[in-house]
Amino acid sequence: CPERSVVTTITRKWLSIEEAASYVGLSTKTIRRRISSGDLKASRTGRVYRIHVDALDAMLQPVQVAR
Repeated sequence: CPERSVVTTITRKWLSIEEAASYVGLSTKTIRRRISSGDLKASRTGRVYRIHVDALDAMLQPVQVAR
């Protein structure tokens, strides 16, 4: 079937806590703590949290230190 030969790339924008932890190299416990403290924005559906990739990237941005 020629229609099935088309390859579609889907980029996941929302990650589970486990996927987010792996993405940024932190533990799941740290991700949960950052969500609880408000340092990391996440959406919750029922008992499942989803974290947007942009929120993880923003969390990892370098901070300017005053000297």
